[in-house]
Amino acid sequence: MMDVSQFIDSPEMREYLKTVHLSERTCEELVRDAPRPLVEKVAWLEQNGSEALAEESRRALKGLGLKPGEFLYLRENWYDDEDFGYTWGASSGVPFYSLDAAVRYIRQEMAEEEWNGDFLCWAQLDKWLPGEDGVYCLLYTYYLFRGEVVYFDEFEYFEQYPDPFIKAYNFCGAPDLNIPIPFHPGDIVTIDCRPLMPRKPVVLLEADDSDCCGVTCLFRREEDGNWEVGNVKHSRCWAGYPNTPPYISPLYRLATFQGELEKDERLIGEVSKFIDGDAKKGQDLWEDLNQEMNRLNREWLKNEEICSFLG
Repeated sequence: MMDVSQFIDSPEMREYLKTVHLSERTCEELVRDAPRPLVEKVAWLEQNGSEALAEESRRALKGLGLKPGEFLYLRENWYDDEDFGYTWGASSGVPFYSLDAAVRYIRQEMAEEEWNGDFLCWAQLDKWLPGEDGVYCLLYTYYLFRGEVVYFDEFEYFEQYPDPFIKAYNFCGAPDLNIPIPFHPGDIVTIDCRPLMPRKPVVLLEADDSDCCGVTCLFRREEDGNWEVGNVKHSRCWAGYPNTPPYISPLYRLATFQGELEKDERLIGEVSKFIDGDAKKGQDLWEDLNQEMNRLNREWLKNEEICSFLG
């Protein structure tokens, strides 16, 4: 099996994946969508991946170089804690005529605002080049985490279309990653998709790796403190996961929760004790909660409504 361990941040996930078989396609997708510097992905793809993906990523890296008349347009984005991620905030843009100048600007902003691991902010660089009749065309959008290019969108220009570009989602992450996990029903795990979304604990209801929908969890909604049932492998761990790229799958950093639960998160611990590693208890609770939400015609439940199923 191809070694993809350098792209998995969670030690538990990294060690576990050494014991299972992943297809070549899954390995390529894991590397492509990982929240790691693009230069690292290029190096891996050139040695292990398909030539098509390697060439596509090399071309994007070369695109960071600018010819006369081309420029990079920088926008800073952040998680909107007032809208809880339904939309992301964005600053007005600044143009640059070199990647180095843009990165220096980003790093200066990081130093002045004291960015740390919990600072939910990232940068977006749009590469524009002159087209016909004085109209600029968008060629790439690069997504930078802490000043490092991680993802990109590539655009193709076709004169016959009224819209100046057609978007192709390639290297901008994905909310879905179907790889096995070493965790069990009742485990409390940390979901970490920073800098796009805040880190949080959830409790696993099911941990069936036989299909992509078999790993479910109970999570607390940021906006109102109520609870939802979601799917970890499809990034359904927040009530308002953004519907625009970039994306980070929770599986790259999925880890056993360490520390104390906050007061408003204590239900997670109660559910964990109730399931206690019993797959049937977890599945039954998942079904009970879904039936209750269907009966109430809403996607969330209150603390007391969940506690009624815990005995």
